[in-house]
Amino acid sequence: MESLQDQAQMILAEYSLLHHRHQTTRFGRLLLATPALRAVPSAVVSRLFFRETVGNIPIERLVCDIYQNEKL
Repeated sequence: MESLQDQAQMILAEYSLLHHRHQTTRFGRLLLATPALRAVPSAVVSRLFFRETVGNIPIERLVCDIYQNEKL
């Protein structure tokens, strides 16, 4: 679990530096915001970001399907 977290942080840091060079504190502020994001139920996140794209399919199912397809 920690390696996935480390990898996600590295990718976020790279993205922040690449796309928001002028906002030098952006990565740190994003990390500080993550505890508050945990309070948002996953169902709300799915509705906000994925419903128009994938319909009423649970995001957990999509992630599992994508992961299993990568193994093939």
